[in-house]
Amino acid sequence: MGFQLTLIVRLIDEALKRIGAELVCTPLDEEVQPYFTRYPLFGLPTDVVDCVILYK
Repeated sequence: MGFQLTLIVRLIDEALKRIGAELVCTPLDEEVQPYFTRYPLFGLPTDVVDCVILYK
């Protein structure tokens, strides 16, 4: 599981670098409202949470 988690984190990091993300801000725990999507930024269909992304 540790290797898979490391790989997933690396994929997320590389994807954000490719789009020029400077900072990603997630909502506070009490504000989280996940929803299902068939088309996440990467990977298989899953529940996602909208984040604020600051670009260069």
